[in-house]
Amino acid sequence: MRLFFNVVWKLALSAGISLGLVLLLLRLTGAQAATNLPAVLRNTLMSGIAAYVGLHLVGIWLRAIRFQMLIAAGSTVPPPRFVPVLLVSAVRNMAVDMLPARLGELAYVALMNRGCRVSGDRCVSSLSLSFAFDMLALVVLLIALAGLEVLTGTDSRFPLGSLLIGLSIPVALFTAALFGGIRPGVTLIQGLFRRLAATRLVHAVLQFLLRLADAIAAAARAGIVLRVLGLSVLVRLAKYTGLFLLYRAVTGPSFAELQEANFLQVLLALIGGEAGAALALPTLMGFGAYEAGAVVALAWSGFSSASATVAMLALHLWSQAVDYAIGGLALIAFLFFAPTAAQTWAAYPRLRRVVFVIALAGLMATLAAGGWWHARAVRLAGAVVAPPAGVSAAAQEALRPALALVAPLRGFITWSSNRDGNHNLYRMALPDLTITRITDHPHPENIVRLSPDGTRVAFMRSQEPWVSLRNDLQWDVVVRDLASGVERVVAQGGHAPSWAADGQSLVFIRNGSAAVIHHLDTGMETEFYRASPGVQLQTPALDSTASRLAVSVRGPGQYTAVIDSDGSKLKIAGGCQIAWGPDDAYLYHVDKGGRDRNAFYRAAPDGSDRRFWLDLPEPNSHEYFPRVSADGAWIVFASAASGHEHDTEDYELFLWKIGTPAEAAVQLTFHTGNDSWPDIYLER
Repeated sequence: MRLFFNVVWKLALSAGISLGLVLLLLRLTGAQAATNLPAVLRNTLMSGIAAYVGLHLVGIWLRAIRFQMLIAAGSTVPPPRFVPVLLVSAVRNMAVDMLPARLGELAYVALMNRGCRVSGDRCVSSLSLSFAFDMLALVVLLIALAGLEVLTGTDSRFPLGSLLIGLSIPVALFTAALFGGIRPGVTLIQGLFRRLAATRLVHAVLQFLLRLADAIAAAARAGIVLRVLGLSVLVRLAKYTGLFLLYRAVTGPSFAELQEANFLQVLLALIGGEAGAALALPTLMGFGAYEAGAVVALAWSGFSSASATVAMLALHLWSQAVDYAIGGLALIAFLFFAPTAAQTWAAYPRLRRVVFVIALAGLMATLAAGGWWHARAVRLAGAVVAPPAGVSAAAQEALRPALALVAPLRGFITWSSNRDGNHNLYRMALPDLTITRITDHPHPENIVRLSPDGTRVAFMRSQEPWVSLRNDLQWDVVVRDLASGVERVVAQGGHAPSWAADGQSLVFIRNGSAAVIHHLDTGMETEFYRASPGVQLQTPALDSTASRLAVSVRGPGQYTAVIDSDGSKLKIAGGCQIAWGPDDAYLYHVDKGGRDRNAFYRAAPDGSDRRFWLDLPEPNSHEYFPRVSADGAWIVFASAASGHEHDTEDYELFLWKIGTPAEAAVQLTFHTGNDSWPDIYLER
């Protein structure tokens, strides 16, 4: 029992140190947006994770070949079979990061010695030689990449010469000591400290070192140095190529700047992370130390340390998840395939079947959970490609009800649509309902908001040719003058802009976690509220005094809230897309409870008197994106017959005069493309 509590205590201490290091790193680098980590993980490209898994398995296979070769070198005893060595290699990959200073390497020695009957000196010699050749392969790889950097004219912004010298010296010293320094060292100790060397413990250690020296010398005489070095280079290439592809999968959807890092710059970051994790710090799985080393390298190359911190933390989480999944399964399999285990199981055939069934059930449950998680992650990440543009779906006579309703109105409606092949901004004149395109940009534009005077429009534009709305990181906030067409990017990394009542400020969400007020006249920004880790903010809206923020909140749960300038939060209800009515008289939002799940609700500013407001009859009864006109008489919104995704489903625009029956709402657009996020301006 004492041993159990000691293990739990040490694990808890290591986890606490790792957490403290990560939080300290986030604070020092200014990566206060740690809450965007769930979004970064969710948006990671599955193709990159699959590539990493494949190359990780290739690396394990190459390591197993090398281990078997080193064990067999110069020995008359046949090496263990390949499958157990392969499983041990997978377990070793899992265990090496579990403990600081690479103490997890000892798992290889224990499993090889106990499970495969390999002598202790052979275990240690093969492990030591593999480590030495790993370092030599790293030097070879860096020299090759440095030469490639010179030939191609690229610039890693890193002092490669100093790095190579700094790495080559300890590698050369370690290699020399390994191949020629063990026996002289033992002889020196025996000569200088005879009485100490004669004690039982020291004598046993010295004899083991002599046997280790013999095993290393035998491996050197076997003529396998070049083959082992070649395998080691391939091991390193498989490892770093897999991690590079995983890096691209993590940064691609979330960090446009970090995507510009070339292979050499990413490699230096990975080496820095390994160096940090290898320090004798009592961290759990190297978390904190790994990120610190990687961030230093990326920052030295000129990249944002804040973005690098979150990106490398996400990469570390993904790589550890893969390593521990494969290593854990390999450890279970080793219990069945190891030679000593097979003999033990032979005496208990029934127990072996029971354990096998339990392990198989656990594997199937793990795979099922992984499949469910993957399907959920794909759904939460949104569409990976832009939706089709669609076609016009109705003739002019379908607009007659709308023309009759809007006849007395003067103004216009703006919205986002992909009807011309990409999500651009459109304008519908009132009362004639003619449609013109406002923008023509190759990147999607969405969440459109008109200024109070109707002269400008604020919206968000993606940083890539296609970004799903579920990705709330890769967007910029843009303001466009409708008369002149002049536009300017007012905030990079901004999401869901909304105007303040004075028309001189915008509020938007940055990095999914902070509600920021941007003052257009000065360009200054004020952080109104920052969510706690793991919580996302969406669709913010300031009241007329800019002292209260209506906002949608996700994680844990999903709800709407009003946040005061002092940070106090009032939960209104479930749902999303909350906004203020004219003169702050009420709040309105989307929530469940309609015919096709959704409906509109309104409530008093303090959350009381919440009531059902609007739900269209079938078939278009999946309502979203409500916007009330400044005079409080009209709501423009979008609704779909089926589906949910905000930027891919066939939403159509509708207009409803508040207070009339739901059936009186009229359809404004008839197109199979995506029409969404409307806003309305009416002349007074």
